[in-house]
Amino acid sequence: NPMECGLSYIGLFFLMRLAWNKWVNREWMYPRLSRTLVTLLCSGWLLLIGWITHDRTDVWQNGETLWSDVIEKYPNDYFAYGNRGNYRLSIGNHEGAMADFNQSLRLNPRFFEGYNNRGMVYLSARDYHRARADFDKAIEINDQYVKAWLNLGVVSMMQGHYSQALTALNRTLQLAPEFVQALHTRGILYRQMRQLDAAIRDLSAAIDLAPEHAVLYKDRGTAHYLGRHAGAAIEDFSRAIVLMPDDGEAFFRRSVVYLDRNRTDDALRDARRAQQLNFPVDDAYFKVLSQ
Repeated sequence: NPMECGLSYIGLFFLMRLAWNKWVNREWMYPRLSRTLVTLLCSGWLLLIGWITHDRTDVWQNGETLWSDVIEKYPNDYFAYGNRGNYRLSIGNHEGAMADFNQSLRLNPRFFEGYNNRGMVYLSARDYHRARADFDKAIEINDQYVKAWLNLGVVSMMQGHYSQALTALNRTLQLAPEFVQALHTRGILYRQMRQLDAAIRDLSAAIDLAPEHAVLYKDRGTAHYLGRHAGAAIEDFSRAIVLMPDDGEAFFRRSVVYLDRNRTDDALRDARRAQQLNFPVDDAYFKVLSQ
């Protein structure tokens, strides 16, 4: 494994540095060994490590090159296929990611992370049935795997199975009570179920844990607006805009609240700003504001 080798070289360098310090400080336990010989050995070793490092820089460019190199050397390493699949998924290469996850699972059918990650590819393709099957399989193998419970909640919510989604997200938060993404997701679920107090509670808990995440304020602001708390909604959308001033959606959501409070000038200003930031604002909305 190239990463393990890298750590090993760091350890060897540390030991050589320690030995060199002892030599310089006259603490070396082999006084008969020539200083010149030790110097030559150390210098030669450092040159070798430098050459190896330079030679491997092409391999270490990114996750694709790194894990492809591992796979070339160890073609039956399921974990290497899984990691290359993760990298490919992260850059939007879903076809390549799917191929890697499939191969990873052929090599190790008990690789629960592989099922979860392949499920993410299916989820991104809106193949909810297959995504759900993979998340279920990951949980069957390891029922403590938090990410699979979260993703099962997400796919259930996207299928409109709110009760099942809530069960999965509750389990997620039993396993990881401070998992911001799970609190956020359950908050959105509660909002869709029109359980607005519960939604605000979850989103507030997420904000306490991650106060710099603008999207949390946007989603809590929407829950406040649906609950007829316009002032709190404006505060949340304003905070989201401070954190992410190029977010056209936050400006538009605040515009809607301003309009609801008959602050037409403020609503028009925010709608124009949202449009400038390439958020799609319907012409009919501007007509309402100009009446």
